[in-house]
Amino acid sequence: MDQSIMLAPWGGNGGHEWDDVVHNGVKEITLVYGRCIHSIQLTYDNNGKHFLAEKHGGIGGTKSAQIKLQFLDEILISVNGHYCPVVYGGSPVIRSLTFKTNKRILGPFGVEEGTPFNFMTNGGHIVGFVGRSGWFLDSLGFCLSSCKPSIYQRFQIMSKGFKPLDQSILLGPWGENGGDEWDDGVYSGVKETTLVYGGCIHSIQLTYDNNGKHFLAEKHGGIGGTKSAQIKLQFPDEILISVSGHYSPVIYGGSPVIRSLTFKTNKRTFGPFGVEEGTPFNFMSNGGRIVGFAGKSGWFLDSLEFYLSSRKPRFLKRLQRMFKDQSIMLAPWGGNGGHEWDDGIHNGVKEITLVYGRCIHSIQLTYDNNGKHFLAEKHGGIGGTKSAQLQFSDEILISVSGRYCPIVYGGSPVIRSLTFKNNKRTFGPFGVEEGTPFNFMTNGGHIVGFAGKSGWFLDSLKFYLSSRKPRFLKRFQRLFKGFNPLGNKDGEHNMTRGSNGYGWPYDHIQMGPWGGNVGNYWDDGVHSGIKEISVVYNSCIDSIRVTYDNNGQSYRAIKHGGMGGTKSAQIKLRFPDEILKSVSGHYGPVVSGGFPVIRSLTFKSNRRTFGPFGVEEGTRFNVFTDRGQIVGFYGRSGWFLDSIGISLSTPKPKVSQRFKMMFEGFSLHTKFLSSSWYGIPYYVLILLLKLEYTLMHLYFNIMDQSIKLAPWGGNGGHEWDDGVHNGVKEITLVYGRCIHSIQLTYDNNGKHFLAEKHGGIGGTKSAQIKLQFPDEILISVSGHYCPIVYGGSPVIRSLTFKTNKRTFGPFGVEEGTPFNFITNGGHIVGFAGKSGWFLDSLKFYLSSRKPRFLKRLQRFTCINFNITDQSIMLAPWGGNGGHEWDDGVHNGVKEITLVYGRCIHSIQLTYDNNGKHFLAEKHGGIGGTKSAQIKLQFPNEILISVNGHYCPVVYGGSPVIRSLTFKTNKRTLGPFGVEEGTPFNFMTNGGHIVGFVGRSGWFLDSLGFCLSSCKPSIYQRFQIMSKGFNPLAIKNGGQDKIKGPKGYGIIGGP
Repeated sequence: MDQSIMLAPWGGNGGHEWDDVVHNGVKEITLVYGRCIHSIQLTYDNNGKHFLAEKHGGIGGTKSAQIKLQFLDEILISVNGHYCPVVYGGSPVIRSLTFKTNKRILGPFGVEEGTPFNFMTNGGHIVGFVGRSGWFLDSLGFCLSSCKPSIYQRFQIMSKGFKPLDQSILLGPWGENGGDEWDDGVYSGVKETTLVYGGCIHSIQLTYDNNGKHFLAEKHGGIGGTKSAQIKLQFPDEILISVSGHYSPVIYGGSPVIRSLTFKTNKRTFGPFGVEEGTPFNFMSNGGRIVGFAGKSGWFLDSLEFYLSSRKPRFLKRLQRMFKDQSIMLAPWGGNGGHEWDDGIHNGVKEITLVYGRCIHSIQLTYDNNGKHFLAEKHGGIGGTKSAQLQFSDEILISVSGRYCPIVYGGSPVIRSLTFKNNKRTFGPFGVEEGTPFNFMTNGGHIVGFAGKSGWFLDSLKFYLSSRKPRFLKRFQRLFKGFNPLGNKDGEHNMTRGSNGYGWPYDHIQMGPWGGNVGNYWDDGVHSGIKEISVVYNSCIDSIRVTYDNNGQSYRAIKHGGMGGTKSAQIKLRFPDEILKSVSGHYGPVVSGGFPVIRSLTFKSNRRTFGPFGVEEGTRFNVFTDRGQIVGFYGRSGWFLDSIGISLSTPKPKVSQRFKMMFEGFSLHTKFLSSSWYGIPYYVLILLLKLEYTLMHLYFNIMDQSIKLAPWGGNGGHEWDDGVHNGVKEITLVYGRCIHSIQLTYDNNGKHFLAEKHGGIGGTKSAQIKLQFPDEILISVSGHYCPIVYGGSPVIRSLTFKTNKRTFGPFGVEEGTPFNFITNGGHIVGFAGKSGWFLDSLKFYLSSRKPRFLKRLQRFTCINFNITDQSIMLAPWGGNGGHEWDDGVHNGVKEITLVYGRCIHSIQLTYDNNGKHFLAEKHGGIGGTKSAQIKLQFPNEILISVNGHYCPVVYGGSPVIRSLTFKTNKRTLGPFGVEEGTPFNFMTNGGHIVGFVGRSGWFLDSLGFCLSSCKPSIYQRFQIMSKGFNPLAIKNGGQDKIKGPKGYGIIGGP
């Protein structure tokens, strides 16, 4: 059913009332008008048939208009106009009308004089008209309907939280365009409204109901106002159905703001609040309710708009109540001092530790998380003369009472005493029972979390309460462990709705916040991922606004911060392929003695780096997640972004959840209860499911480990990162005396991906290099870097690219320090670096080739397998003297022996070969005055970086290696030798060095390396073999997997 919403009419009270009732849509509008609207007649669509309604109004009018809409493709979404008396002292009538469809605007018709009215529906359309008429059209109202979903959409909506009919419609705005835009979003209903007002409405703050939970939205407006009002509704029995008021400028020539507001529920009327001056606005919904507010605000409340929703059928309300085990947070008792903290929601309380004296100094709680102990942080100071430790075994905490008041005259109230009661015993009181008492007792529920404020003392407390689960759901949950139909927080897991209505758990961790403690606290919550970030900044971050992904739908959070800032940046992520992995920045005061604010921010995804934005001054912070992603932000803001914290999520589904992802939207497993399904035997279905699951598991677990090489060039400019792709398809360069800019096009599973341009707008020449990927791959990049002007920062001066077929370049001027490498067995799959006016530095992602049998399997199964435990050889740094040598590829490096003096005379390495020592030959001469023996604790310690210098020892001689420094995942060793000449340096990310190559004679002339992605441990290999698809290891088939000359092979059974 498509519930309609009626908006009360705009205009006067003359004439008689009429109602065209509700139809499918509007097909035709006929108007007769002159100095006002004399009459209106409408033709509607009724299930494909025309319905001509009566004419409403008089017989006058000098002009007429007939508007024909192409319904269903064209729908009426907006009507606006003016109303006022035609003659002095007369009753108001409709003076003008303008109609807007989803395709065009029609009008205005009549004279645009008097009080304006306007609304725009978002997600609905007009399906009927109501009003009053006599000689003229006295007033006009509308019936709105949400767009009817298709059958598939209805089923999809029904499975996501039981909301098949609750489409919201956005009306407004009323007011003007001053201030910043905000949007609280759509909820179940309004529970509380807080207004601050005087000569106008200064601010508004709303508390909504979100499926049984309280949600306190941000305060919108300024800090002024002499009066306040708090309206509490008894939701869901009492719902908000109407808002009316006035808007006009406070001072002559100023921008209009909301001057007064009146709220009406289905039971009571509240207001008016403010001064009833200016242009009035009013509407009354019939059959619906207000479920969200939006608007604009700055120093005052500039404009308002509303979300309207139709009522839910009763059976869905009952069904929703039956499945509801939501937790409820009770507002705090105590003072406003200290900083805010929140332990979150758990299964229950196991232990409480108190330190107290004349008041409660600190509290620390231990919770139960699905049978495991969770020790929360200590909240409060270090004082106190007494302590108490309360331990609960089988009991649940059902009541907390106590008292709060200031310790000293004029101070902020703190918690003076606490008493705890469980279902069996009473503990306390602890502290001094003085001040204002508070007490509550739960009936049928228990306390599952604490929150509050604390500093030197425990300033305030609030609690999370949870109702008990129905027994049949408990039994069902025990039967299917991990299944949570209630969508509530259980321990470390937060259920997010999936396409089948249940979802899968994401472990999320809240980190931070970093910054200062002033400003208003905000929290965007936890979502599926991040789609867009808008930053306004100058000498600090003025504001931030984030758009999230919520199960495929965009959710735009409100703007956090002030109205300042001269620069802005909009970061768009290609979610879900591109996810936010890292946020870093700086915080500190803008002026001496001020409060710390966020000074700069840098964002990094799995593909690119954005920023820095702002000024990199103050205390630095940085957070990076390797296996998860950032799924939410929180912090504090006022005039600026005062602090910021993040919510991290690790979305690696469990076995049962991967099955769910695999069969999303098609629950085939429900058919297993029978012996066959459409004639297919039960055991065949099981085998097919297992095969598909193992293929999916291989897709999830065997990934293409790329290796990042540390940059060549200078440290100027801002950092960027294009991320890892399948390969490079096109390179666009702009250059002159140096490389001014670079832009790359990559291959992403057969699709083109055009990365951003990195560098400035200068340059006199350009080059476009097109590669025939995948037949042609990029295997080498070389060039030069040095400053353009004396004392400047080094930039990339020239670049040369080499593929497996051709060489391109050089481009630019070959001056400065050279760099060069060539891969053997791999190719370049991504670029990163730094850029500003020029290309300051470059680094590369390298990837090894895929084994042939997996390529064939990939073509057969259409699944992208990425196994990369192949080694990559980097061409040597140094000179061309001596003879060539190659130690080959091993599991890792165990020992390095160096002999050196003014250069490196010789090197000898010991490798690990499947747990056995392999001592390679000594490379170099017999000279040298010093020696060093480096022992690595392989496999716990691996070699990840080598850097050094090379140049001739004597004038005119051949370059040799002058110094070497080695870095493992645990320590740095060196430098050994003399740090003179051309430097070389690289750092692997996700791999390690498994072999050395080079040239040597009397000295070590050059050095190169074989890199390999990190090999899995024995357990990981067994896990991959047993859970992934292994075409060479067949169970019960008489074949066993052994390692052949290329790493894979089979041996026949008896």
